[in-house]
Amino acid sequence: MKIIRELDDVTHDAVVTDTITTPRSPDWLVERADYQYPYLELNKLPTKESVSDIKRQTEVDDDATTWTLVNQYQLERASYERPKFMSEVKKTAAERGTLMHTVMQHFPYDGAVKNKADIDSLLQALIDKKIISEDDSRLIDQEALIRFSASELYQKMSEGERYTELPFVIGKSYLTGQLIEGAPVEPLVQGMIDCVYKLEGQYYFVDFKTDRLIPRLGGSMHDAALEARKRYAVQMYYYQKALEEMLKQPVKGYLYFFDYMELEVES
Repeated sequence: MKIIRELDDVTHDAVVTDTITTPRSPDWLVERADYQYPYLELNKLPTKESVSDIKRQTEVDDDATTWTLVNQYQLERASYERPKFMSEVKKTAAERGTLMHTVMQHFPYDGAVKNKADIDSLLQALIDKKIISEDDSRLIDQEALIRFSASELYQKMSEGERYTELPFVIGKSYLTGQLIEGAPVEPLVQGMIDCVYKLEGQYYFVDFKTDRLIPRLGGSMHDAALEARKRYAVQMYYYQKALEEMLKQPVKGYLYFFDYMELEVES
């Protein structure tokens, strides 16, 4: 058997190969520069929106009902307090509204609240649990809570099966009835409904509003409430459609204005 101990010398000519180069057409550069992404418009569509975001595009929004503010306590997310140097600053209308919504998240809907003493006990319990501060409790409209506890709506809610702070996520086409042509994914809409209750087989939803109702000259509080209801027509329509799609049955709704009383949502 022959053992090769070193490579034989290889001549330079043996390893040189002919290389044929062909000049490449510059058309590919022009083609790449002129390329247009076919789904450019779809990039502008959000993949998820909140009902408040959609409503804000056409109407004045009640900042206290946005997704982040409403569910910060429900989901136990951190709620950052004002810094000390701002502690003396008067709270905004939105912050006051958030306080009212926080109280309503923990409101006993079993009919147990009947007078101011019950409201005081409720607020003290929220203070003890550090859900609200003692200073914040002084900003809460207790008279409005007492009026709510005496309302016909509260009595109906106490008699039914209740679900508070109900979140939902649903395809936007189910709410609008319009498909987005060529969309690779279905845009989603998320929302948070203050309360849903079922009474005698019928589902109802309730959305609390802290708007300050100011009647026009010669008008009444009822007229002011009807005007405010128009501002929330889109939001209430989406809530109603989302629940009807999930429950597969007709749903009725109420707007409750703390400045006034409940108004049925127009279908």
